[in-house]
Amino acid sequence: MRALFLAASVLAGAALLCTDAIAQTGELVGPRPNAPVGHFQPRGANFFPSSVANESEQKLLSQFDEQQKKWDDELDRKLNICRGC
Repeated sequence: MRALFLAASVLAGAALLCTDAIAQTGELVGPRPNAPVGHFQPRGANFFPSSVANESEQKLLSQFDEQQKKWDDELDRKLNICRGC
């Protein structure tokens, strides 16, 4: 039990030291790892707001939101237990 408590204390102390170093410098200590092959950080130039693919995705989301709102309204009506007292 003591060993577990000691190990937890050591790990917590190490975590505090690491977060303190990040807070002081604003950066991670050491080099940043590269992204796996095939992964990249998207940039603003990668997005096309009025593309056909984006428009079709927005249409699907709008249809889903509309159906979900109908289901929510129906559930609200079913849960209304007020008797008008």
